[in-house]
Amino acid sequence: TWKHAEVRGFQTTIKSFSEISKFIDTMQENRFDWNFDTGLLGRISKFELEKFIFISNKIYKFGKKFKIKTTAKNTLSRCLVQYRIVRSLLKKGHILEIGPGSGLLGALIGSDKNYKYTALEVCQAFYITQHEIWNYIFGKDIAEQFNNFEERKINHIPWWNFVNLDYKLPKFDCVTANHVFAEMHEYAMTFTIKRIYELLKDDGLVICEGIGSTRDVSTEKVLDEFLKYGFSIHHIGKIKKVCGFDNVFIFKKIANSNPYAVNPHLFIRAKGKLFSRKTLGHLKRGVFTDLDIRFDNLKKDFDEEMTYNKKTVLNRLNQIDKNILPSKNDLFLRYVGQS
Repeated sequence: TWKHAEVRGFQTTIKSFSEISKFIDTMQENRFDWNFDTGLLGRISKFELEKFIFISNKIYKFGKKFKIKTTAKNTLSRCLVQYRIVRSLLKKGHILEIGPGSGLLGALIGSDKNYKYTALEVCQAFYITQHEIWNYIFGKDIAEQFNNFEERKINHIPWWNFVNLDYKLPKFDCVTANHVFAEMHEYAMTFTIKRIYELLKDDGLVICEGIGSTRDVSTEKVLDEFLKYGFSIHHIGKIKKVCGFDNVFIFKKIANSNPYAVNPHLFIRAKGKLFSRKTLGHLKRGVFTDLDIRFDNLKKDFDEEMTYNKKTVLNRLNQIDKNILPSKNDLFLRYVGQS
């Protein structure tokens, strides 16, 4: 998977712990405003504000170990969007995250008493960054699952245990994988989808705030693989009163049912004009053969009062340190017009 990133110049390995500073707030450069205004619909609840500031404080203190000043507001604000989506669909349970990046969604979920959290990472640099951040925040509550899986509040799995079909993992209530599936090698994507089908409880959800860049793997291919291996397309697009991003994908594990027959309108919508023979085959099996069209509507539960705007959040961040400067990556991307 990360070979694609390496070809485009993204660093995937580190040789010194000092390099962790590069990965604390990355891949979301200059996106705080967009994440807040669009992703979070411009306002957050008291619960979200306190959670955001709590983790910001932890990251700021963690960054001092590497002589940097950061609250990771760009990446953390995106993770707050993802956390809100998860909370709107699952009130408690065990969550598996695939590809946690800097690990800040894990910090949010792991600090929530309603969830247990397990993470899978294949990138060496991110794996080490995640371990250091989570160990700093959670201490003895984190377990590196190198040997037999012994469940704790926060669990960290190396990729070689995930791909070992004899390695026993627990059943999960939900899988979240953000900007991951379309950026995998096709074989890796197929394996991962089949594996998480086995690990999810019946009717379990796969929540993707986005499926990733479709430069190498198309949206259609990702949807085809999920449908092929027992999932329905449960939702695509914005989630009313929860998230304003257009490309939220939610898949649902279907037991003893034809997944092609569930929400065919979403399948058509996602594909747009990109119809293939395979697409028509899905629709034929699901609509014309079984005559079992079901509109399995997204059931969300999120009624928190959205009280706090962006100005309030920035004021609270300034109380941590008002002299935090943009990172080198932030400045570079602004300079080349990509902010």
